Amino acid sequence: MKNLPRILVGGSNGYIGTKLCEYLKKRNYDFETFDINLFSKCLLYPIKEKYKTSFKDVRDINDDYLKKFDVYIHLPGISNNPVDNFKNKKKIYDITREYTKKIALKCKRNNVKFIFASSCSVYGEGKKKNLTEHSKCNPITHYSKNKLEIERDLKFISDKNFTPIILRISTLFGFSPRMRFDLALPMFLVMSKLNKKIQLNSDGQSWRPHLYLDDLISVFEKCFFLKNKKLIVINVGSDKNNFKIIDVAKLICKLTDSKLNFLNKDNQNLLIKDKTVNYGKDKRNYSVSFKKINRLFPLFKFTSVKNGLINDMKFLKNLKLSNNVLSNKKYFRLFYLTYLIESKKIDKNLRVIK
Repeated sequence: MKNLPRILVGGSNGYIGTKLCEYLKKRNYDFETFDINLFSKCLLYPIKEKYKTSFKDVRDINDDYLKKFDVYIHLPGISNNPVDNFKNKKKIYDITREYTKKIALKCKRNNVKFIFASSCSVYGEGKKKNLTEHSKCNPITHYSKNKLEIERDLKFISDKNFTPIILRISTLFGFSPRMRFDLALPMFLVMSKLNKKIQLNSDGQSWRPHLYLDDLISVFEKCFFLKNKKLIVINVGSDKNNFKIIDVAKLICKLTDSKLNFLNKDNQNLLIKDKTVNYGKDKRNYSVSFKKINRLFPLFKFTSVKNGLINDMKFLKNLKLSNNVLSNKKYFRLFYLTYLIESKKIDKNLRVIK
């Protein structure tokens, strides 16, 4: 196809990257991908649109390779996960900050558009509702602090010729071949399918903006063609999809005819224990404004939480799941990363051990 930018996707074999690359292949984009394949074996179901991934570490991408592309989408990193028993989390996240800054500088030298996948979790303990891109950030977890630090690095190195796009992505839901069940809504749906019961490990009163994965992929594509004259930060999601956790849990219960229970210290199961929640109030609490993205892409219609869940229920209906899927470390990113380190498949610097 003519006039389409040449795309490079880093971190192509994760939850987001796999879905994005399927889309790019289907749309006939000229694109290449790289990944160190930490999660390549974490498949829940087969990939439909197969694509070739180069086994490369983001730290090894050089200028000669990078300059072939018009757009680089930066997905390498450690996904958020409520597990609080992972050792050396700050050091792990510091590594991701360092390599993100280095490849951003390479993009700057080679005139490559840089799209960074950040997160609305940078708002953390939100003091107000309808938080905008200019609202004060109050990140709580290592993950969200890392995202905000990288945003600040990008702002520091940006100029009139290097104008990164920072996407603050809402809490995702929706199915991907390389699935994550450390995301609330997919976990709730699978609980309902397997047990007709959803269990919360907090009071559920915290607010979150939710975003259907397919919509995020569409936003990435729109950003390929965005002519921003300076660095831009964009909250990605829809005002209608700001919900309290308990309300989306109740919605899933209603849609699936399931019951809602609460975990407590005497009622633990194979689910992740979240020390930032501690069976009570979750400090991570943010309701977000999406006026800016509506101005940028006025014709785009985001999928409602209800319609996205209905789509996923239809997909789940034909998907065979084992009863222990929610205790399988493959679908919980930091659990699996811990396994890779302890089994000496990667070293303490996140380098693959050959």
